Amino acid sequence: MSQERSQKNGPSLKKIDFKNVVVNKPWGYEYLVFQNDHVAVWYLYLREGAATSLHCHPKKKTGIILLKGEAMISFLQDSHRLRPLSKLMIRPGLFHSTRAVSPGGIALLELETPVDKENLVRFEDLYGREGKSYEGLDQMSPMPSDAVRFSVPEEGASHEYSLHGLTLAVEKISDLSALWKRDPEEVAAVLDGALMSKGNEIIVGPGDVGSLASLLRVAAMFPPPEGLTFLSIKAQDETRNAAAKAGEAAARVRKPASIRGRGPDLGLIPGLPWRFSVERTLSIFQQTCRNRYFEFEAAKFYNTGVMKMPIYLSVGQEHIPASIASVSKDFLIFAQHRGHSYYLSFGGDPAKLADELLHRDSGCAGGMGGSASIHDPAIGMFGHSGLMGDQVPIAVGAALGSGKRVLTMTGDASVEEDYVFGAMGYAATKKLPVLFICEDNNLSILTEVQTRRSWNMAEVARSLGLAAADITDDPWLIAYYTEQYLHNLPAFLNIRTCRHLWHAGTGKDGEPEWNRFELFKQELEELKLGKEARRIEEQARQDMEELWQARLQRP
Repeated sequence: MSQERSQKNGPSLKKIDFKNVVVNKPWGYEYLVFQNDHVAVWYLYLREGAATSLHCHPKKKTGIILLKGEAMISFLQDSHRLRPLSKLMIRPGLFHSTRAVSPGGIALLELETPVDKENLVRFEDLYGREGKSYEGLDQMSPMPSDAVRFSVPEEGASHEYSLHGLTLAVEKISDLSALWKRDPEEVAAVLDGALMSKGNEIIVGPGDVGSLASLLRVAAMFPPPEGLTFLSIKAQDETRNAAAKAGEAAARVRKPASIRGRGPDLGLIPGLPWRFSVERTLSIFQQTCRNRYFEFEAAKFYNTGVMKMPIYLSVGQEHIPASIASVSKDFLIFAQHRGHSYYLSFGGDPAKLADELLHRDSGCAGGMGGSASIHDPAIGMFGHSGLMGDQVPIAVGAALGSGKRVLTMTGDASVEEDYVFGAMGYAATKKLPVLFICEDNNLSILTEVQTRRSWNMAEVARSLGLAAADITDDPWLIAYYTEQYLHNLPAFLNIRTCRHLWHAGTGKDGEPEWNRFELFKQELEELKLGKEARRIEEQARQDMEELWQARLQRP
């Protein structure tokens, strides 16, 4: 009862026009595709491994139709696996949670009756939303132009939509006998009208989901007095054949959980960049450029032989710490090799970093750390010993001893060390304020993740009790999750990214899977910020060139 009252105290959603927005969630997003006085139909996307809260709607029923992927729907005591075109009705007050278990995530439709977005009780949640109300305006973005929207046709007609290899049709019909010739396994969901008893009681009404065969069987005894408007869904012929072949292939080969979903679009939230202020977006880009061109200049002079120790460059990954630091710089920082951009993003002096790489006593660590061990207590950054992953338990200890917020960064190979798991589990047990970042470039020197393990680190983190997400390296997405998780620490972010250069050194083995810097600039063009972005990039290039020239001219 206390949870329900607390959730009613949030801001009213009745004034929000959901027809024009996407609601961004920590597990993906949802948007409204249809609404009348009786039912609302929502489209949901959940990325792989993500799950809705364990929640209920005390006063409304929910119909679920899975459109794409495989899902696990769990209740308090049991769970059921859903495949495409699976459908389910959930009574009011029944706690349930939906998890995406297939590569590429899942897409589904939810029908809610009656229409009331505030009727929500969250019991348990991976993202710290227990007891909280539905998302507010700050979690919403403009509806993209390609979003699916249903409309009601004239009597006897239908409006068809193609989605995920399925044909969806909104139909308005008074004589249901014409439906008997159709495939009985089609999914049917009532949008308007009802099958009525002689006592004028609703037997099947808006929001009810089932097979077409079940609907027609009931309609034979309880006909709709004024006809029905309903949604029908069936697989397209080519999709049926492809699904059969895919099922056979999946039985033979399954992509390891460790790399499922890897790509430049993993977990993207539609319209997210538009929710950031121009100043904040350009600030992230400016720091990204400064990081990037510092590294380019460092590589140039490394190749002349003036540096005598190995160098670990962050080219391709330089925007990750820039995005995190745009949310907060109030961290103790424990990084490892490839830490130059963390130092710069969190307030480090680029001149001192250049001197450190040149082995000078004016460097941030007195010239004793070099590239692999960036250390500067002035900004709360502590050097790495060289033992892979050992910064994680040290970071957890720092959080325990100081009570301060801690950021620790590893790579996808370092997280495989056993003491990393123990440290993360201890942080969860003690609820320590640690944000764990894994920069997952899919490589341990040259060995890919799928060769080394079959498990997914974000799933391991969740099993230890941490809020966790597995996302691509989009700068707005990184900043978004950082902001969300700062209120729910400890938390873990696995960020799929691309290392452009060698593990150590300045060489290159080929083109990266994707180039986030170029994608960043493309998005800035779409935001009408291209001219300013080009000015920022050129200024950063000049600044870093001048800085390195000045450092090298010093005795």
